[in-house]
Amino acid sequence: MLWYALATCESPQQTKNYFFGASLMGLGGVLAGGCTIGAGLSGISTLGIAAFVALASITIGGLLAKYLSSSQRRSTLDALGAH
Repeated sequence: MLWYALATCESPQQTKNYFFGASLMGLGGVLAGGCTIGAGLSGISTLGIAAFVALASITIGGLLAKYLSSSQRRSTLDALGAH
């Protein structure tokens, strides 16, 4: 009985994109001196203004990325004629 499964990306380009994104996240963590989410949450507990700004920026960036990726996917599906 297998308790794990291997998953792959849909294409080699998608794999490259994931590795590139992961590398950028790692670089950001190093430049920020640690995990930015953790720093933001820790700062919120002390009512640090910078922490509120950081978490708001992270949230807005995540929502914007979600919107852009879903609209790009929709336009690709429309171009292919798939619904």
